[in-house]
Amino acid sequence: MREEEGHAIFRKEPGGPMKLINEFFQQRPKRTLLDQIDDYFRERLTIPSFKIHMDETDQYFIVTAELPGIPKEDIRVKLVDDELIITVKKNAAASEYEATKKIRGAKQTIEIPSYVLTKKMKANYKDGILRVRFPKKRGKSIEIE
Repeated sequence: MREEEGHAIFRKEPGGPMKLINEFFQQRPKRTLLDQIDDYFRERLTIPSFKIHMDETDQYFIVTAELPGIPKEDIRVKLVDDELIITVKKNAAASEYEATKKIRGAKQTIEIPSYVLTKKMKANYKDGILRVRFPKKRGKSIEIE
């Protein structure tokens, strides 16, 4: 555009300025502004988490956490009163897979039943699976008369 006598004048092109305006409104962008806003909030509002499974056998109460790709050094397991707290450190390597990044910074709290021996709990981590095992208290058999 150039200014002449205070008025903006478009370059002279075949079809004139209306052709440019029509092309602008007829071409649909690959991603709209609303798509970009949705992506922004999806990324920001995604709460880091991981899957937890609880299981019982006759002798044990077992908590299993799925933590694929997380090194053992980045996992913290703590017992506070009757709650088991599993935390994954936030710092992530740039080369990590997207699924691993979604676990980073996650924290899960699991309520432990009163019938387990928390002093004898054991935890092991292998192939992305954390298992915390609590032995159950032995009950007393009551004879029925």
